[in-house]
Amino acid sequence: MNISRRNFLTDSAVIVCGAMLSPTLQSCSVGKLLYASRNIPVIEGEPLLLLANEPLLRNVGGAVKKRFSVINNGDVILIIRLSEKEFVAYAAQCTHMGAEVGAPVNNVMTCPFHGSQYNAANGAVMKGPAEEPLQQFTVLFDEVKQELRIQ
Repeated sequence: MNISRRNFLTDSAVIVCGAMLSPTLQSCSVGKLLYASRNIPVIEGEPLLLLANEPLLRNVGGAVKKRFSVINNGDVILIIRLSEKEFVAYAAQCTHMGAEVGAPVNNVMTCPFHGSQYNAANGAVMKGPAEEPLQQFTVLFDEVKQELRIQ
């Protein structure tokens, strides 16, 4: 088998780089986050949610991730129930480097990349490196119909 020096060096570099990056990629949740976002289908049409169809939003503190074609360029938004009648919705992308923030835990949303933290009630940065708050969308709650309209 005859292999050129160039092919040998190229193949070797790919193998070495792959071996070096493998533990890093396996230990971080980057791949999981990207695939998780892709598994959330993009909802076409009006951004409207019926609470009867959203068990995670039935209780105060509940949160759900959704994608709507007409909001946030079809990227993931995070909808949170703050009280019996109050909901908020944010772009789920960290303002530091764009990773998808997690659902709130103890009213704090955390970015898995560098640990930025955001207040669930207003999207403000609680801990950097992020400096800008999460983009917020208007949520209109129809108490009679038990539906949320996001704008």
